[in-house]
Amino acid sequence: MGQKYSNFTEVIKELVQPIFEKGGVRLVFNGHEHNLQISSSNDIRYVLTGSASDLRSDKLKKKPEARNIAWAPAHHFILVEYKGGKMHVTPYGELKNGKLEPLTNVKDPKKNPFPLPMVVSLT
Repeated sequence: MGQKYSNFTEVIKELVQPIFEKGGVRLVFNGHEHNLQISSSNDIRYVLTGSASDLRSDKLKKKPEARNIAWAPAHHFILVEYKGGKMHVTPYGELKNGKLEPLTNVKDPKKNPFPLPMVVSLT
């Protein structure tokens, strides 16, 4: 559900999402949009990550079908921790003063800070 590729909407909606819903999937990771995007649809969170090298800082398109709930135009990697039936998802960015810190510029579509870690219940 990247900001540049609108043709994936039908594939997600008509093929992939029904399979995920039937299987009880709650969290999906995919990549290659050159930034961080998080979307949500029918209790499934989709984390699109892919800015390890080339960064795309274009503004996030506000198409309703993308169902974006957060985004950050920043280099990052994702740390996922499992705790008591929940996945805690935290994007980390570049070193700051020799220390690895969570991203601080993850925003919701209204440009408000997005709370991290993102917690997804698997039950």
